[in-house]
Amino acid sequence: TTKSPLRVPTFFQGDVTDPTSTKVLCMPNSFDAIVCDPPYNIGAPILVDGIDARPRNYHYNNDDDPNGDDSGSLFNKSIETTGQEPSPDIISHILAIARTVLVSGGRLVFFLPVRGEEISMPLEQVLLARGCQSWEVYDGEDDDQDLESNDLLRLVKDTTRLQNFSPTFARWLVCMEKR
Repeated sequence: TTKSPLRVPTFFQGDVTDPTSTKVLCMPNSFDAIVCDPPYNIGAPILVDGIDARPRNYHYNNDDDPNGDDSGSLFNKSIETTGQEPSPDIISHILAIARTVLVSGGRLVFFLPVRGEEISMPLEQVLLARGCQSWEVYDGEDDDQDLESNDLLRLVKDTTRLQNFSPTFARWLVCMEKR
């Protein structure tokens, strides 16, 4: 048997903090899937003559730096050290858009950066700490209580992974499904 080919994906760019600025981000039930890699808010390298000029222990916060160097705070990077305003945490905006634009059964896949104490927290706790609401853990079985909300995102069990980059920086690969 032959498999039907997947359609070529359509890519859209827009401001998730202002979805009304991009019409497609407001169209209910219009996407089967959303895949995104939002900003990590860690700042790009500061190159001076081709050499990274960030402090030596850039990924450590002041309390975690094993060398006691307090100049490399990942959490306190600001306009004076990076030349740019820090990016806002946009995960809750992405979840809000997904609840609107995904069809029932549609999937949202994204990376969620975590730092410091968040690395040791379960994903569910990180999502709650970031203000992400209207989601549940989905174990593959529906129950009558789930049927009450059709805009609920469910964290798909056994699809998440934590990828560690350093002792104080990692990211979760997250998969959610719209109810």
